[in-house]
Amino acid sequence: MRRRWIAACASAVVAAGVAAAAWELTSSGAKTLTGPGDAFTLSYPSSWRVVPQATLARLPDHPEAVLRSVGVGSVTISRGMRADLDASVLRLQVVADFSERLEDYRLLSAGGLETRAGAIFVYSYLEPDARDVHTVALVPAGNHTFQLDSVAAPGAGKQVETMIRSFRPH
Repeated sequence: MRRRWIAACASAVVAAGVAAAAWELTSSGAKTLTGPGDAFTLSYPSSWRVVPQATLARLPDHPEAVLRSVGVGSVTISRGMRADLDASVLRLQVVADFSERLEDYRLLSAGGLETRAGAIFVYSYLEPDARDVHTVALVPAGNHTFQLDSVAAPGAGKQVETMIRSFRPH
């Protein structure tokens, strides 16, 4: 049930902290990832690497793209079904899910966020006994959504948040 709910909700973007990004990508330190078929763009720091398409084909769920930085974190971009992104309804669902079925997880934040892609839904949490922050962002894109799943080591949340804020479906 938990996976089904997360999958249904999952089609967007996650920001560790859901606060305004203090760290910004600069033209000298940023690169741009263009998704398959020009489906989206995302800016990312030059210290991060894009996982090659040949590797993606072997991953479960066949994500659209994955970015990684050793010791810092990862961002996985997947295409999902269209979901109602009413932030107030989704927030209630996320809070209920964490309090009922994921009580050993710590919900850090959940709510709507305005980004370059428009209104998205983002929630962040900690797994039991973990230090890395997990963030899920759902981004509407016509008849489907994009889900950005991230894991960020302590101190890397702003980088991930800035990447989520830069995500733009086409």
